[in-house]
Amino acid sequence: MWVPKNSTWHNDSTKLERFFIEKIIQRCDYDETISKKHRTINGFTQLQELIRLAELSKKRIRTLRTLIVLLKEAKSKYIKQNIVNDIIIIKYFADLKDYILNFNEDDSFKNDSLDKIDNFIHNLKKFSIQLEKYYFKYIVQELKEVDFKEKVKIERITDLISKLVDIIIPYLLHKGYSISTLNEVLRSWIQSREYISLEKFLDFFSHSEHFYELIVFIGNNTVDNEDIKNIIYSKGFGNIRKAIDFTYDFEKPKSSGHRDEVICYETRTIDPVSLIRNQYDDLLKSTVISKDRKSLNIFTNFFKNSYWRKTGSSHKFFKNIIISGDPISVTSRRGTVFLSLIDNKSILFNENSSLDFIKNDQLKKALYYYNLALGSKSIENSLSLLWTSIESILPYRSYKADIENVRDIFGKIFSYGSFTRDIQYLIKRIFTVNTVNQGCFNTIGVNSLPKYNRGTDMYTWIEWLKNDSQNKFKQFNDISSLLANEYLYTMKPILEGKLESILERINSSKESIEFQLQRIYLHRNQIVHSGDYINEYTNLWIHLEWYIGKFLYYIIFKTEINSEYSDIEELFRNLESDFEYCYSYLEKNPNKLCRDSDRIFKLLLEIDWQ
Repeated sequence: MWVPKNSTWHNDSTKLERFFIEKIIQRCDYDETISKKHRTINGFTQLQELIRLAELSKKRIRTLRTLIVLLKEAKSKYIKQNIVNDIIIIKYFADLKDYILNFNEDDSFKNDSLDKIDNFIHNLKKFSIQLEKYYFKYIVQELKEVDFKEKVKIERITDLISKLVDIIIPYLLHKGYSISTLNEVLRSWIQSREYISLEKFLDFFSHSEHFYELIVFIGNNTVDNEDIKNIIYSKGFGNIRKAIDFTYDFEKPKSSGHRDEVICYETRTIDPVSLIRNQYDDLLKSTVISKDRKSLNIFTNFFKNSYWRKTGSSHKFFKNIIISGDPISVTSRRGTVFLSLIDNKSILFNENSSLDFIKNDQLKKALYYYNLALGSKSIENSLSLLWTSIESILPYRSYKADIENVRDIFGKIFSYGSFTRDIQYLIKRIFTVNTVNQGCFNTIGVNSLPKYNRGTDMYTWIEWLKNDSQNKFKQFNDISSLLANEYLYTMKPILEGKLESILERINSSKESIEFQLQRIYLHRNQIVHSGDYINEYTNLWIHLEWYIGKFLYYIIFKTEINSEYSDIEELFRNLESDFEYCYSYLEKNPNKLCRDSDRIFKLLLEIDWQ
């Protein structure tokens, strides 16, 4: 989690301007908790997805079932950025919202019928033309109407800004920007104390192409370099040059051997990081296609050895491509299984520990596929292996189709922990902001609170968070409006709300997880059954790895380390039973005040998926 030091902001920046930038950084930070990462869709991208799936259904009839599921996602009341809840669609493209709401997918596509598919595609494409012309224009218009100087009506405006951030990020990614660029550019502006106005942000991310030079050091392996050279020249994009030609094009002269070579690109692009990601993907595929090989080591440090500079810029030296956390790079992938075990302070496990104590053969098989996935240089292969890991560890199958079994159990157990996840995240953010800002909250007692956000330590924090809430909100808002907003979002339902708010949070999490899994399964099937490549994989891979990583961690902790359960089936049947008990209680008592519901809160807080 990256948070800025309060004193590094430009003095003229307002609280709401800072909130806008911090919110984008939060969504684009690879180190953020899973619930806070950027959204996969907005109304614009979901419309494109529906068109693509509808056209694919004409070729592969089984895709029609996925199309039906994603149409339900498009009209779900719990998915905040879908077509019917996207604030730009609601305000400016109401006809599209009405069309989706009134379209009966179960009836139209009954028994895999394609009778109405052409008319459906035709109508969606007409809406697509409208959105292509005006969607981003209206996002900009809405942002420009925000009064970033407002100091009183903070809650209402931060809610609007959050909604706009959650739809602008998927749009910018769809149009070719990278998460790394969004993240790193905004961080660098803060750290250099630049005044970050809305105009500055929109001007930079205006989809304008600029001329860039990019180089990738590929060493001196004659065989590998010859293969890369053949691919580069056959495609007519890029060049191979001697590394020593660029020795003095770095702030600190970069030494290279006389046989070392670089791939050199000189081209126009809106985002050099996206361009180098695409070249990695293209070179990897072309290299594997060209001939069988025993090693792809040349791609291991591809991004670490990649550099860029903007032609004509006053900054004449090459800069390293920053892509830390992006799963396209094998060295950036983080294994949730190991990270979770290391983070669990109740057990002795560190970076040098191994899992050689595992006894369960089913668990061993799942870990085998999981670890293979983390090391695969192909993102398609990695995603497919992660899914295989899931299927090999499912404790039971209550439904015919594998995807239905995965959606059912994962949707229940991970949404069950959403409430706890929010509280733990808030604790972590308060602690981090306090540390970065040299004890700014020590006057309200943060320095005397536990450093851990789980178990009995979490309960200590919760009691502290409940008390003197208005003063805490003010203190948080003085340093970070984003933190104050998180405090309000998490604690207001507990302090003032009813159980229906907790039920809505669980339903929102459950549907989001289920639809995300359906989307991942679609891509997995395209890889396995059709050999297709995938493009929009980053967010999908991150979520899938987190789901299976937490699932495996929980099994290891409960069955292999603590031996609380004799087998995996018993473990998850108990967990599913607890979920259904709590869910039923929330459904039957929606009007009960949260502050009068200690018993159900205790049950909800027992499950921890942070």
